Amino acid sequence: MRANAAIMTLFFILAGCNTLEEASEENGADASLSAGIAALSGVAHSVSTSTGIFNRDPLRTVTACDSPPAADACSSNQRRATYTSCLTAQTEHTYSGSILLSYSATGCTLSSNGDFVTRTIDFKRILGFVDFPRFNDTTLATTTESHEDYLGNTIGGGTRLTYVGSSPTSFEIEMAGLHKILTNTGEKVLYDVSIHSVSPMTLTGDVSGDRILDGGSIQVAHNRAFYTADLTPISLHFNSKTCCHPVGGTVGVTFGGKAVGTAQVVFTTTCGIATLKRDGVDSDISLHGCE
Repeated sequence: MRANAAIMTLFFILAGCNTLEEASEENGADASLSAGIAALSGVAHSVSTSTGIFNRDPLRTVTACDSPPAADACSSNQRRATYTSCLTAQTEHTYSGSILLSYSATGCTLSSNGDFVTRTIDFKRILGFVDFPRFNDTTLATTTESHEDYLGNTIGGGTRLTYVGSSPTSFEIEMAGLHKILTNTGEKVLYDVSIHSVSPMTLTGDVSGDRILDGGSIQVAHNRAFYTADLTPISLHFNSKTCCHPVGGTVGVTFGGKAVGTAQVVFTTTCGIATLKRDGVDSDISLHGCE
């Protein structure tokens, strides 16, 4: 009940200044924020070898298919992972698909300034979260294929991490583009979201342990509700041994298009839950799984 109330609160807050195309949960603020946060989490875990990169929270651990692409043997300067009908415990949430890491340096190394790895993805999740009863049995597909958002921007190609230094290990991150489409069992599109970088971000720290994503921003374009959300990570803390989502820090949010205003999303060690702060109102957001 709390999650449903929070989602409706988010929508009415967002709709207060400008009316969205459709008054529905999938077009509310939580849709774009959850999609954008999952994209940030995916890039933050790109070169992690930890088996916890898909864990949404300790109670929903992955029981199979938990080997990340960075743990694969290097072949032709690539590492990959393929997943088929993988199950997340305590839910009927499953996922399938593939993730490919393509390295610029021989042997899949990231040791010299300018070495980079490009992450592309073709991934589907069948949602089964008790926190999202409206979305149960819906399918969330994420790809990095080229496409146009509702603003006419052509985006695609995944994300790139470029090695920029050691002590501590640091990467510059650019997101060329991701595409997320949520459909129901009748294959009706519930939401269609495009994500790309506005400016580069920086990832610093142990790639399989504690690290911080900071600076820069990404834009999430909601192609059915015709609004954007620019997300700026502020000391966003990740640890893929414990949770796929951020476990500390903040994401600043600036809305545009058919939604206006600013907000903050705050993270704590409570994995899978974030707090949206907007206009003096705090609302919990239950986050989708990572990929």
